[in-house]
Amino acid sequence: MPPLASIPFQTLRNPYAPLEILSTDKIEEIHETSMRILEEIGLEFLDEETLDIWKSAGALVDRENQRVRIERKLVEEALKTVPASFTLRARNPDRNVIIGGNHINFVTVASAPYYSDLETGRQPGSLKAFEKMVRLAQV
Repeated sequence: MPPLASIPFQTLRNPYAPLEILSTDKIEEIHETSMRILEEIGLEFLDEETLDIWKSAGALVDRENQRVRIERKLVEEALKTVPASFTLRARNPDRNVIIGGNHINFVTVASAPYYSDLETGRQPGSLKAFEKMVRLAQV
């Protein structure tokens, strides 16, 4: 098996249609519930600058409780500006990564509760295991 560094970079695409795990009704139910949470309960933001940004965008900001309530119309208007895909640009343009559409990307996470490899099997996550995974991801 060749070393990972010798495998050419390539953009992966999913040739299959997305799986529809939830019905349209269930997706709408999730959407309606999330809108109700944003409008009625809101979200807490602990940063004054963030509260200022939400206020200037038109959200209802309760500075005393650091809670922001976001009306449905504000969310819907923001969603209209979201692109179907976008490009994370690399120093080498041949290694740009496209997020969205049928592109497939693999990414790291901050850490994992468990780590597994062929030599040691599954074990609790550790700093050493995290460092190994970061090195692997950089390749």
